[in-house]
Amino acid sequence: MVLCTERSLVKHDGSTLVVRPLRCKCWSCDHCVKLRKRELWFKAFRGDPRIFLTLTMQHTEDTPDAQAQKFVTAWRMLRQFLCRRLGRKSLTFLAVFERHPTSGWPHLHILLRGGYISRKLILEFWTAYTHSFIVDIRLVKNARQRASYVSKYVAQDPGSFEHVKRYWCSQDWDPPKKEEPRSTGDEFAWWESISIHPLGIARMAHGDGAAIKFEGERLVINGWSQLDRWRWGIG
Repeated sequence: MVLCTERSLVKHDGSTLVVRPLRCKCWSCDHCVKLRKRELWFKAFRGDPRIFLTLTMQHTEDTPDAQAQKFVTAWRMLRQFLCRRLGRKSLTFLAVFERHPTSGWPHLHILLRGGYISRKLILEFWTAYTHSFIVDIRLVKNARQRASYVSKYVAQDPGSFEHVKRYWCSQDWDPPKKEEPRSTGDEFAWWESISIHPLGIARMAHGDGAAIKFEGERLVINGWSQLDRWRWGIG
């Protein structure tokens, strides 16, 4: 079991010890990048987008990083323009950068939730502000089409550029979270963050004769006495 971090979360509960690895969650980490892409896919899909908008620019900046920064400003200005013209208070969106596989220049994919927006209206602002003429807008008709667009344009390989985020969204993009029922049991347990590799804990517990097993990425140790844990400085 190879982990990207040596930090773990340890839960004590009687004679049972549960160790859960803490991921670094970096896009540059080989272990975490697949998880981050999957999380972005679900974030985009759960937002229930109805419009897929792709914006491009002519290469007027010195570098792709500089143009990505210009994209952020241009999208903010376009959003304000659309709100004024459409009489809306806000536009619910998720914006994701894509780096062109050959040239390395950025494109911006924007998922919008709401009613139809005329391409002509978007193009009116975009050509005046950026002097670019390529605007692609698509309507989403069903969940299958939405999943296809999210996989193809959003979560496949989000581009990384200096001083900007790979993706960002409006505050109302994520659906409201459901409140989980509070536990009424008498369970006595706590979590503690320690800097030790879970495999190191497994070796120590195995040496003391405790039963160990992995449940996915969690390490569960049964029969490890409090005295043994104190001896190793864990709990």
